[in-house]
Amino acid sequence: MYKDAVDHILHKVVCLSDEDDSNGSEHRRRYKWIDLPTEDVELYRKKGLHPIQLGTTLDRGRCTVIRKLGYGSFATVWLARDESVGRGDLVAIKVLTSNHKKKIDARHEIKIYEHYDRSGFASRHKHAHVVRLIRHFEEHGVNSSINRAHQCLVFETMGPSCGSILRDPKRFVHNIPGPASNHCPLWLARCMIRDLIDGVGDLHAAGIIHGDIHAGNLLTTIKALSSVDTENLIEDSVRCSSEAARVEQTDGGAVKRAPEYVIASQPLTKLANLDESNAAFKISDVGSAVDSTANKKTKTPACMRAPEIVLRLGLSQKVDIWSIGCLMYEILTGKILFSVDGHAEVSSSASSYSESDNNVLADDTMTFHVDRLGTLPDSIAAHWPRKNRYYDHQWTKIRSDVEDSDDEDSEGVEKVEEEVFKFPKLEDDFRQHANREIGDAETTEILKVLRACLQYEPHKRPTAEQLKHMKWIKTLQRR
Repeated sequence: MYKDAVDHILHKVVCLSDEDDSNGSEHRRRYKWIDLPTEDVELYRKKGLHPIQLGTTLDRGRCTVIRKLGYGSFATVWLARDESVGRGDLVAIKVLTSNHKKKIDARHEIKIYEHYDRSGFASRHKHAHVVRLIRHFEEHGVNSSINRAHQCLVFETMGPSCGSILRDPKRFVHNIPGPASNHCPLWLARCMIRDLIDGVGDLHAAGIIHGDIHAGNLLTTIKALSSVDTENLIEDSVRCSSEAARVEQTDGGAVKRAPEYVIASQPLTKLANLDESNAAFKISDVGSAVDSTANKKTKTPACMRAPEIVLRLGLSQKVDIWSIGCLMYEILTGKILFSVDGHAEVSSSASSYSESDNNVLADDTMTFHVDRLGTLPDSIAAHWPRKNRYYDHQWTKIRSDVEDSDDEDSEGVEKVEEEVFKFPKLEDDFRQHANREIGDAETTEILKVLRACLQYEPHKRPTAEQLKHMKWIKTLQRR
């Protein structure tokens, strides 16, 4: 069955290998360029990705791959039949590179999941809110070494992310009403926010800071897979073979470190629980999580970073509350509240902000915060030494060009902007972009929640448990 699927894919994509690639940088590549939405084949190298295709077996034959679910720079994710428990359950397997740092990261992620499991929240609650790690194992292959195997994490199978739904609601939800055509339905947005807060609350109660809350890490649950015919999933993968390509080396030599072909991801979109009666979401990827006493790095996307992350004032669970506010805004408007770029890790160990290559990103983020939310309190402003570049003593904005350069021109004259740009305030921007199903009274209550989450000073933000008692959040509780 798997061989037939592989042969079919290779037959369909053979024509791609005959195309001429005139890319001038081709001679610097090990493999021919593949113009498909899939992982870069150059990642298949020593200490890189493990070559996998349909029918590949993992964990000494216990798991058989039947579908590709996703990929990244450091891992691929596959749907597989897991025979380790005797029932042949379908699971999602995240296979990481054999890079030493990724091995350490994987062990940290495993440790966090084990700590969460010991807390008892996953088994105590009727509705679990964090994706379950079932088990883990190591896999050796052509790109690993004796001491550096590929770490493989076996998770319960989940559907598409909240981020995917927000980018294209009509792809996932049918009969979206006209006035809300650019937003996901309000009932679904409420489910996302409810389960987000519950999930963060469970992690916090277990003493865990997630540290990487964003739309891509909130996943839909799926319908029971026991009723799904595995062969249909394989056939569905084969039908997607137009988005697959044979891997070939640029020198014409034999391919040794990559799979025969690469194929586009196929998330389990059709199986997602996205109807009003049973829609549910879970928080995923605790790889960046830390316990509440740790002084670690955070991988929080720049647009979701609380001021204390930006200014390196240390971590607490309240950084997740800030991120809840940012994600709530995104879910209800379809827009990013603080649309700054940058995804570099930020150390939280420094006692105050110091000049570095992150100056521009920090300034961009902080000016965005002030535009949207208003004046910084002294306790926060004191740790932003470059604030005087952008604001006078009365917090009037005097410049909006964020750059890491001197304030004076070549003749020593201070530069002054003729026109200073400001982003709209939170309330004005929300009312302009919010889902049209939201009425005025509900808008007022939502804004109270957003303002509570987005307090500059961490100690003034509510806990996840306190959030649940706010008027609008109480309307979201599962019945």
